[in-house]
Amino acid sequence: MSKKAYLIIGLAIIIVLGAIIYLKFEWPGGQKIWAGKTAEDKCAKADFPFACFLDRAMAAGDPNLCASAADKRISCLQSYAEIQEVDIDCSKLQDDQFRQECQTAIKH
Repeated sequence: MSKKAYLIIGLAIIIVLGAIIYLKFEWPGGQKIWAGKTAEDKCAKADFPFACFLDRAMAAGDPNLCASAADKRISCLQSYAEIQEVDIDCSKLQDDQFRQECQTAIKH
């Protein structure tokens, strides 16, 4: 093979390895995780899923993120409101089912 062919093969290998590293690892301070994994996936598999979902909601300042907390979503919402020292406004929740659960569980 010629030097040009080796150069092309070498560059292709470097590009493929770079893409694998980019997709596989989370960079410090970055958002990139293994392709296909979402923050919900990470929280669902965390040692303390409730705390993970609550932490995400707190960091984003968005109680809608508690909707992914499975059977603890109302607890997540109540904890969010208590920590943020705000009243829960169920009408502002985006997920219809979560909004209904909120209205049933939290009566003002």
